[in-house]
Amino acid sequence: MNRRGKRLAFTVAAAGLVVVLGLAIAHWKTILEHVEAWRFQLTRETVTITPAPGGFSPIQDDLAVCLRVLATDSGLPVIHDTALDRFVALVARYPPGPAIRSCLTKDEALRHLRSKGWRVIEQRFPRRAYVVMDPAAR
Repeated sequence: MNRRGKRLAFTVAAAGLVVVLGLAIAHWKTILEHVEAWRFQLTRETVTITPAPGGFSPIQDDLAVCLRVLATDSGLPVIHDTALDRFVALVARYPPGPAIRSCLTKDEALRHLRSKGWRVIEQRFPRRAYVVMDPAAR
């Protein structure tokens, strides 16, 4: 390769690096959230709740209802820690059973989880999912 070709290759590589660094700086908060979600999933035993294929199916546990509604309404899996004893009375204001479907939507479930201190991250890579993290797990 002659000098001109080397110079062109170096310029293209440098321009690519600048673009990658610019995108990383512009989306730094999202990158940190994804790293935190991946670390959470790799260092804890987690459970994935997948969307119900035929729509909503009632469950007895209040937390499970809230997470199931989030998964079904959003169409995305919900990943959370297996320590369900810390999730006691999460959705206490909603009655258990089939009636909960009429009074709880995806947005209400997200708002309620966040108001109780749970951290909810919408993961986009490697697959889209909601990662629900216990505030004590930080």
